[in-house]
Amino acid sequence: AVVSTQSGHYGRATVENLYRHRCIMEMFKTVKSHVPISLFSLFRLSTRKDNLLITPYPTNQFIYKSTWLWNQFRKSSTVTFSSRISVVKSAVKKSIFDAQSRYGTEWNRLNFTEF
Repeated sequence: AVVSTQSGHYGRATVENLYRHRCIMEMFKTVKSHVPISLFSLFRLSTRKDNLLITPYPTNQFIYKSTWLWNQFRKSSTVTFSSRISVVKSAVKKSIFDAQSRYGTEWNRLNFTEF
């Protein structure tokens, strides 16, 4: 998939980063709209820190992965659960693309773990 940043640069997102983008966006839409309620009820919002989620026990399931990714993304972003979906989508794309291209064309595992 082609990703555009605010500075107008284009690049291709890796499969790993497309997965990270999709997880964060699906989680955000679910938490923001409370739909579907069966999925929303599995997420636990922090009572101490706004806009963070309580990470469940580590697994390969969507709830854990999306919660962990959101919390990592929030460390480098100012978006909140009250932000518009389009704002969050742009911020996630820009953050992922910037991290992916941070190390140039050389392979680096941090391309897929940083925001």
